[in-house]
Amino acid sequence: DERGNVVRRLVGGVVLNHLGWAQLLGLRTAIFGKQGDDPNGRFLRAGMERIGIAHRILLDGSASSFAQVYVDPSGARAIYMARGATGEYTALEVEAQHATLVADASVVTSEVSQLPLATVRKVLELAHAAGARTVVDLDVSLADAVPALGSEDELLAVLRLADVIKPSLAALDGLVAHRRAKGLPATGVNFGPWAQGGMASSEAAVANITAQGLIPLEPSAALAALAEVVANGTGQAAV
Repeated sequence: DERGNVVRRLVGGVVLNHLGWAQLLGLRTAIFGKQGDDPNGRFLRAGMERIGIAHRILLDGSASSFAQVYVDPSGARAIYMARGATGEYTALEVEAQHATLVADASVVTSEVSQLPLATVRKVLELAHAAGARTVVDLDVSLADAVPALGSEDELLAVLRLADVIKPSLAALDGLVAHRRAKGLPATGVNFGPWAQGGMASSEAAVANITAQGLIPLEPSAALAALAEVVANGTGQAAV
């Protein structure tokens, strides 16, 4: 708040959010990695246990990672992350301590945010070797990922190993610019709100959108526009 006090503490983060949603849908979930044996780590592990996320976590890190999220009255936010032990987790530790857990999974999700890129690469390599589908949350821009988390070659290797990439807007824009600068195909599309489902389909959302003079996109029309944009080789478009 305005006095610098924490308003609310929550268990979350890129990968934990994915696992929490999957667990609530009835899927079997587990997380592995590194934390410190400290209050923040115990808080996180207790949250996992409350909803049934199994954890195989090394507790020899310097400190458990955490993030501070600041939200202003208009809803704009800023997130400051302390990587702690997450940034210390190595590819060698993945292979020695958690390879069997990866091999047992049907879907493996990781992130480009706090983990070293070499560690993410090892996780994805093990997942592919076991026949698992891989998902990468590209949470930071390419400029923030390299060199802070590793090299450009490591980042590109991670992206090639991902069956599904879930980028932030900044990461998507950077990825499109990077590929086009190398003469490779890439298109970024900024869609408006879609009709017939999703966050913009509730009565309140539709009323707000309509009050701004906007019309929700019909899915068939939006997909046709996407096909046209890609076919034209456009680098960036708004639909």
